[in-house]
Amino acid sequence: MSAWRLPLVVQLKDGQIGIIESFDLHNSVGIRFVKELTLLSHCPLDSLLDEIEFTVAFRPASPEKDIRTESYLTRFQPDWLRKIVLKDLRP
Repeated sequence: MSAWRLPLVVQLKDGQIGIIESFDLHNSVGIRFVKELTLLSHCPLDSLLDEIEFTVAFRPASPEKDIRTESYLTRFQPDWLRKIVLKDLRP
């Protein structure tokens, strides 16, 4: 498990639904159960894994635009070199 893959929604075998929000290096996860959203419970990952029946990972439907990579990932234009060269040749 990695913090990059959070949050995860889990349904336990007893029917409880929780949101795993954090994970630390001591194999402890921070989970909020739907009935007690204001309370963040910490429990060992090993004991939680035995109780999980279903898992759902939330991901964006489309990647967000990032100004650092936007120009790099723009659509390929076959005449990109000609545009650069002709722009420099004009007086």
